[in-house]
Amino acid sequence: MTIISIDGHIGAGGYELGKNLSKMFDFNYIDRMVLPTMEVQLETVSNKKNINRRVFDFFERFLQEITLGNIAADPNMYTADELMAFLTWDQNGPKGLRYSSMSYNEIIKKRNTIIVQRAALITMKANVDLKIGIFANWIDRINRINNIEGTKNIKAASESIKRQEKLQYEFFKDSIGVDPTDHSIYDLTFNTSSESLEMILLKLRRYIINRWKIKI
Repeated sequence: MTIISIDGHIGAGGYELGKNLSKMFDFNYIDRMVLPTMEVQLETVSNKKNINRRVFDFFERFLQEITLGNIAADPNMYTADELMAFLTWDQNGPKGLRYSSMSYNEIIKKRNTIIVQRAALITMKANVDLKIGIFANWIDRINRINNIEGTKNIKAASESIKRQEKLQYEFFKDSIGVDPTDHSIYDLTFNTSSESLEMILLKLRRYIINRWKIKI
């Protein structure tokens, strides 16, 4: 039926929105994509999907950083038995079944999937049917990160967001030459500082039902 991507600000509530939306429509939920043999998979994906050379260069630099040991020492990265891609600006590594080992072809074939903060609007291009951008003001994002992590450390939360958004920004810029906060690259945008996630969820429910005539 459909593939939906949710990107935008780190800490704006994309993960909560994606999970609730997937439960509402009984869609698959993905917020991490694991490519166990990264070099081979990247070459395959690049050939099949005709990914821009600048994107491939980004991953070449990514692999170089792993080789040098820079990323392995960064808590923002996860480089154990499986390398995380696309992309790795999560604060932590895999948790339970929150990530998918499905290939892009499998996701496209299966459809009915919501992909959060994986830049699917770039890597899956025309196969994404609805591109959602979610945003919030800085303080709300700090508070959300602290609530999720159960802390009150404003400095740590700020550093976490800045670190993740640096990687996110570089990927978007290297691949399509735009800022991930540019509203024009999304079909729908929402701001969780001006309206609740519950209200946004209701709006999306109405939009998706009307557009794809889905019965729930």
